[in-house]
Amino acid sequence: TKKIRSLPPDIVVEVGTGEAMRQFDCYKAALCFASPVFDLMFSNDMAENNDDRVRLPEKDPGEFKLFYSFIEHTGRVNSDNALTLAPWFHEFQMKRYLEECDEMLEGSITDYTRRDFYIHGENENREEYFASILGQLQFAVRFDLDDTISAIDVLIADIAKAGCETIDLFTVQHVRTLVEHCFPLEKKKVRRFGEGAEASDGVYRIASNGNCRLFWKYLTTSSCVTGQTDFV
Repeated sequence: TKKIRSLPPDIVVEVGTGEAMRQFDCYKAALCFASPVFDLMFSNDMAENNDDRVRLPEKDPGEFKLFYSFIEHTGRVNSDNALTLAPWFHEFQMKRYLEECDEMLEGSITDYTRRDFYIHGENENREEYFASILGQLQFAVRFDLDDTISAIDVLIADIAKAGCETIDLFTVQHVRTLVEHCFPLEKKKVRRFGEGAEASDGVYRIASNGNCRLFWKYLTTSSCVTGQTDFV
């Protein structure tokens, strides 16, 4: 990197649009070395390679400045920037740094215990905490943060085991989020016994580990489950 920086920059990266747009003088070799996406971009007959200019109109200039510090290997992932950087590292396929973000975010999840979510506990913000955990789950799924997903899976299963102390947290929308992102379903033909009972093809069972019985009970007794459920 020091050898590259001894030469003049050879590509301009335009970030943002309008008055907020900023231009950054960068090094093509550094971008290619750090990211397979940039390497492919500059290896083909693309506009960026022909006019020595990259345009990122949907990106934030401040975020790019932070991102480029990792291109130059001067940046450090920490608890303050991991959420900002993960989408960049995912998009530009910078696996090493994405794993560092994953490790940092996983650590923030393991700081919680199920007692933080008890209805009779001391945490007055338990509902906000739980919604935040689900938001982090959706984020982790979107950007392939496997360790963070696993940590949330364990935490949610542990919260579910608390039964009546935490059941109020599992609203229809929250259960839908969990089903879509954390607990895969499989469709089974289920025969209900009793007067007038018929076989049904519209029942979904959670096809995960044995820690998910609470969700199955909740789903089958709530109004969100019908023969036309759209969970999957």
